[in-house]
Amino acid sequence: IERWHGDAFQETDAVMEIGRIEDPWWVVVAPDCPLVAVGSDKGVVKVFDWERRALWRKFNAAEGCAYPVRFLARGKILMLGYGTNRGWNSLHEWDLTTEQETRSWPVPLTHHGGVSPDEQWLLVFGSQNSGTSLINLVTGQVRHPNLNLPSPDTFSFSPDGKHIAAPNQLGFARIWDATTFREIATLSGFM
Repeated sequence: IERWHGDAFQETDAVMEIGRIEDPWWVVVAPDCPLVAVGSDKGVVKVFDWERRALWRKFNAAEGCAYPVRFLARGKILMLGYGTNRGWNSLHEWDLTTEQETRSWPVPLTHHGGVSPDEQWLLVFGSQNSGTSLINLVTGQVRHPNLNLPSPDTFSFSPDGKHIAAPNQLGFARIWDATTFREIATLSGFM
């Protein structure tokens, strides 16, 4: 793992060596603590503490691919997607202190999952128009809002959590109200 810096991000400093990772592999960095999770197509998940420069947790999460999606609760919880090299079709919550799965949900086949800034909601956009799932991470309830966005590339909640924005492969982006899912704007002509 390297830290990039300098005027044009041309300089690097080695943060830690994590060894050879099974191919293919997926990585997620915790936004609020010094953790990095690496998943593999063998279902193995490794969690590194880059401040201590050490492996913190290693566990077998799935039979197929394990995609780290997001750390929650300051690194105590890790959301993982299980699936194949084409994407994940179920979402699993792991308690990293006990190394146990605590909850799971079926979701549309995807590579795109995002968490609201307050960590209350997890939104999944399905690949190839396979639908949308919105999971309340407090209650575990699932909704399926129709956001009418073909071929989404990715998406993000606004920093205040009030809006969701998503571009797509057709050259436009949409913005929705994150509470009502009412479309606020469609942006085009820049992609």
